Amino acid sequence: MNSRDCDFLLVSCTTLSSKKATYVYNNNKYDIQFTLPFSGAAAYLGSYVTQRGYTFDFINSFDEEKDMLKEKLKGNVKLVGITTKFVPELQKNALQLQQIVSFIRACNSKCEIVIGGLSFASLIQYETDSMRSLFMRIVGADYYINSFYGEESIVQLLNYKSGIGEISEVNNLFYKVKSNYLFTKQIVDYSNLEDNYIDWTVFKDRLGLQIPIRTAISCPFNCEYCSFPMYGGPYQVMSIRNIERELRTLAAVNPTALLQFIDDSFNVPLNRFKDILRMLIRNKFSFRWISYFRCIDTDDETIELMRQSGCIGVMLGIESGSQTVLHNMNKKVDHEKAKELIRKFRNAGILTYVFLLVGFPGETKQTIEETISFMNESCPTTYYMQMWNCQIGTPIDNKREQYKITGAEYNWKHYTMDSSTAQECIRYMRSKIQNTTDYLGDYAIFEFWYHFLRIGGKLDALKQIDIKLQ
Repeated sequence: MNSRDCDFLLVSCTTLSSKKATYVYNNNKYDIQFTLPFSGAAAYLGSYVTQRGYTFDFINSFDEEKDMLKEKLKGNVKLVGITTKFVPELQKNALQLQQIVSFIRACNSKCEIVIGGLSFASLIQYETDSMRSLFMRIVGADYYINSFYGEESIVQLLNYKSGIGEISEVNNLFYKVKSNYLFTKQIVDYSNLEDNYIDWTVFKDRLGLQIPIRTAISCPFNCEYCSFPMYGGPYQVMSIRNIERELRTLAAVNPTALLQFIDDSFNVPLNRFKDILRMLIRNKFSFRWISYFRCIDTDDETIELMRQSGCIGVMLGIESGSQTVLHNMNKKVDHEKAKELIRKFRNAGILTYVFLLVGFPGETKQTIEETISFMNESCPTTYYMQMWNCQIGTPIDNKREQYKITGAEYNWKHYTMDSSTAQECIRYMRSKIQNTTDYLGDYAIFEFWYHFLRIGGKLDALKQIDIKLQ
């Protein structure tokens, strides 16, 4: 990755940014530098490309690494890829991507540009042909990959640009002919975890603190508000042998990393989860880690194994304090068990970050009060609350008539609430939820907790900590 010439340069389009903050603990002032998480797309797509004989480089964040991108584009770059972030509105995506494409063209007019990724594929899934074409013309890239994974399509495109095969043989590809975009053969190309082993030593010069680790693809559950199982394809898990192999390569170059296990349901099934925890302990890794955690029956042994293996925090998709709303969501959460789980995590010194989804069909003023009561009784460390996004393609979208749903995205109405009322409810809930704090608004709370632990900070002390962003 040190040469200025490369076959494939990946540019990550992210909403996250590095930032500085200060806080006071035991009368001492501390400075903290929040870092950008390492790009998961760079890790997985980069590994796939290099394992097939092509050179690879990447930009972790377009917004924060423009100077680095400009320098890399001075070389002979065969193909530039842009990963997309999820922004529901097609127009906002188009304008943002257009800026990145224009920047790349200004730096290097000869390289060709391809756009893809799960967010892009899901965004155009239900658009008309005319809207797709308009989007592509506005953005101005040379190629677009319509696949929720797309690793093999990238390799096929690189083969074509190397003189192997025809452009029509690249699957799932929109390519430009004069002013129009033609589409090649659509195939299902779900990624195979076992075939895409990551050797983290390849990225040793660019790894920061936060590293994404994927041990499973898709999700075994079918919540009504979520489209991920449909986009992600069949649920599959990586063998523990390969997880161990990957982590050993990471430990060789970044032994104190903060791992983000990005699986939707890392602790499912429970026996496999315990085996992963025992593997972490057996290797005596110095990692600390966080993960999403499904609120299922969890025994004391599991909590203790999590603590011993370096877990510092979990993200809990509680979504609502109302069993009525949870029933409509097809969300398998038992509130009494969830309260007990949060208590056990607190006793183990593990931070709990609760997600709340406001406004789903069935939501009323009464269910809002139930959620407030749940939060005040369970006392998670912190929480994040957002309005329900009425996404086309989710299971609930097929029940519009049943729930009298009109509108889409963040402008909707159904039989018990509308989006304007949901916004008001969020403001009201923030004023009523006590004994927990809406920290920082994103996952930076975990990086803060990582640093806080290193100076001897305790979980109970977080409520007295005032973090001031600079």
